[in-house]
Amino acid sequence: MLEENYSGDKKMFESWLQMYEDIRTGKSVTLLEEEAFLEIIEYFDETQSIKKAAEATDIALVYYPFSASLLVKKADYQIVERRFEDALVTLDQASVFDNHDINNTILKIDACLGLQREDDAMLEMETALQRFEGDDCMDMLFELADVFDDYEIFDKVFDCLK
Repeated sequence: MLEENYSGDKKMFESWLQMYEDIRTGKSVTLLEEEAFLEIIEYFDETQSIKKAAEATDIALVYYPFSASLLVKKADYQIVERRFEDALVTLDQASVFDNHDINNTILKIDACLGLQREDDAMLEMETALQRFEGDDCMDMLFELADVFDDYEIFDKVFDCLK
């Protein structure tokens, strides 16, 4: 298993997984730290299934309802499920707690494109270009090129890469 990718201490990660499973099944009301939840979510995302990762995200949000990172994860899974309107609502919540998250911006644009609201996506991109600079801006543009490529908006792919 790839557990060592999720924690420097394999035993610690295994205990987090057990604690999470106890929480999920109602055997315990143990409190996991937000970072532990994020690592478990990432583990499920990469090794198990999106469904389990989405469930872990929802459980984590019960404990950390004001976590921008968890809200962005939830929106990501909503987009995967093609629930674009829900994702935009979730991303708006996340931006209240952290409006400098590049992933939030990328997912907002993705959701707008999924709803065929290209004008809203372009407005979001223009706003983001003013907000981010340097490496953050470059990272965002590369990610957006992938998003536009997914929606076959090739002129915007070129614009991002240019």
